[in-house]
Amino acid sequence: NLGLMYNKGLGVPQDYKAAVKWYRLATEQGHASAQGNLGKMYAKGQGVPQDNIYAHMWWNIAASTGLKTAIKNRDIVAKRMTPSQLKKAQDLARECVRKKYKGCLNQDTEAFLGHGILTETKQIRKAAEQGDPKAQYMLGNLYATGQGSVLRDYAEAASWYRKSAEQGSPEAQTRLGLMYLKGLGFQQDKLEGEKWLRKASAQGYPPASRALISMSIGMEPHTEW
Repeated sequence: NLGLMYNKGLGVPQDYKAAVKWYRLATEQGHASAQGNLGKMYAKGQGVPQDNIYAHMWWNIAASTGLKTAIKNRDIVAKRMTPSQLKKAQDLARECVRKKYKGCLNQDTEAFLGHGILTETKQIRKAAEQGDPKAQYMLGNLYATGQGSVLRDYAEAASWYRKSAEQGSPEAQTRLGLMYLKGLGFQQDKLEGEKWLRKASAQGYPPASRALISMSIGMEPHTEW
């Protein structure tokens, strides 16, 4: 989620290098969408040196989960590669899966990342503690997913989402509502969850509106933490 925010400039300044940092953490937890997005960063040379071999590797890994965009992109980039490049990409993909997605970036990217995640997490926490609603939402995401040098803690995530939600953040209101619906960090409370979703929907936030529609037809709203 944080990778996508930095990649698209959603609520934060667009920063491809920061996006790569956060995509990396999500890929290590096996998130197919992050793996696919990291493949795209390599293919376009955004935040990392352009590298079709690593683009193919990440798209191949994401494609193994059935992610259609990854399958399509993998097949497109494969047409631009030599047989030896394809073999290397496939070997790297198998090795990455064997290592459970740890240490799968090329050396240039690994050297760039260094301790950047730890530093950035501290910066986010400092801003959150100073009352910045965007930082509070981002810190909530870190605790909800167990990224950025913190352990997953739904109660802590809910606490930061609430701080941000009370300042009017529709993203945080939506996450807070979903946590109430699922009983994550709180005792399950569907009425409280719906209340926060309605607050976000009233601000025109589509994910909240979709969640309410799902609830109205008896379906559980989708959430990817």
